[in-house]
Amino acid sequence: MNADIKISDFMDTHPAFVAADASIIEAVDILLKKGISGAPVVNEHKHVIGFISEKDCIKKLLLSSYHCDAPATVGEVMHKATVTVDPEASIVDLANYMDDHRPKVYPVVDDGKLVGVISRTHVLMALKQKQLQCSQHS
Repeated sequence: MNADIKISDFMDTHPAFVAADASIIEAVDILLKKGISGAPVVNEHKHVIGFISEKDCIKKLLLSSYHCDAPATVGEVMHKATVTVDPEASIVDLANYMDDHRPKVYPVVDDGKLVGVISRTHVLMALKQKQLQCSQHS
């Protein structure tokens, strides 16, 4: 059954993350180097305190580069209200949630600490694998 597919089975266990006091330029470097659309923002204890996306960076850099302002910090630009998920939660439940909500990437948190990220791509891989298993058993 699809409900038994856990987020932990498909999440990225080595996620990129950014500190709130990092400059937006540092965040952009991480996003570009890793080829990702966003990253969790963590404190010194690896607790998720926000999320920064390409869109957030573009918006801020567009303004600051036009005015030649000093680069902002990640903490000034990040979304503070960040949805996190549990590694033991169901991929199907997350897929249903993603259908109605905007984020493409979710920090995976265990005991308050960042342990991974899961994206729509990971969810798609999980559902494809499950579909292939169904096809083999029919």
